[in-house]
Amino acid sequence: GGADFLELDVDAQLERLEAQVAAVRAATYEAILGGAVDSAGGDPLDAVATLNGHYEVCSEQVGAQPTDERIKQLDGVGAALQTLVRLAKAHANVRDVDEQLEHGDVAAAASAVAEAGTMLAEAGSASARVLGALHTQLVRARAAVRAEAERMADAMLRID
Repeated sequence: GGADFLELDVDAQLERLEAQVAAVRAATYEAILGGAVDSAGGDPLDAVATLNGHYEVCSEQVGAQPTDERIKQLDGVGAALQTLVRLAKAHANVRDVDEQLEHGDVAAAASAVAEAGTMLAEAGSASARVLGALHTQLVRARAAVRAEAERMADAMLRID
């Protein structure tokens, strides 16, 4: 939990954060590749939010007791976390498209597709297999949004 993380010394926090990032990365990859929503027993976005909090704590600790090794470790974890944030956001957006289309909210679905595309483009250091799977899901979501928009346009044009 959060409380015991705060009680660790800076080096133990960095170690724990590295391990947490690796675990959440694995769960996020699994969610993307398996298409499962909650394979990790939770939403990757929620897990990433917790990691962001831990990263902030680590950052302050390293700032208070800087060494080259700690700074290097923090930078590495920070970069990995940024990639993970983008992947989790892209995954969440792609996943939301179907639900938004079911509710007839084409504008929200189109917006989710656009944001997912941006996040995916910025997640360059992730596994190629995961990026490929997410890209395929994004293409499918984009096609679904386009088809629904065209269906709505045709319906509107038929009104006389």
